[in-house]
Amino acid sequence: MDKELKARLDKMNKIREDLKVAEKSASKDIMDVLKKMMADNPLIAGVKWQQYTPSFNDGEPCEFSISGPFIKFDEKISGAGDSAADEEQENGGFLDANYDIDDDFFKQKSDIFNFKEIKALKKTVKDVCAVYSHLEAMDDCLESMFGSGVEVIVTKDGVETEDYDCGM
Repeated sequence: MDKELKARLDKMNKIREDLKVAEKSASKDIMDVLKKMMADNPLIAGVKWQQYTPSFNDGEPCEFSISGPFIKFDEKISGAGDSAADEEQENGGFLDANYDIDDDFFKQKSDIFNFKEIKALKKTVKDVCAVYSHLEAMDDCLESMFGSGVEVIVTKDGVETEDYDCGM
């Protein structure tokens, strides 16, 4: 191999390594952002997502992916007159932000919270979803940080994982 080609390949490898370090640092920063969001809005008790590699995918390659976000609310909100209370109890108190937390969810809370509190809570849920979208783009880094077949749970106090079986 000539020296110029070797130098270019070495440079590419260095860039790849630097990118891995930057992604790992960014994902840790995102965890800190999520923890701070919950500390700033105590009505959100936790955020979680599931990360896994299915063992079956209808003949398609089985690739690592993440699913979420799921949000757990403070007890003041949790189960207080909402139609998703049964789903919430089945999922450890977490609701799927993509399906269970919508305008109807917030309308059902209007007898508990004033307009300003609901507006702040809606904004925080939207912000959590925006942060999660950045995590989705970093799934390789998340896999190396936490592994596959886990639920990652972020609270204002820290980050923990629990075993998760995607059923596939």
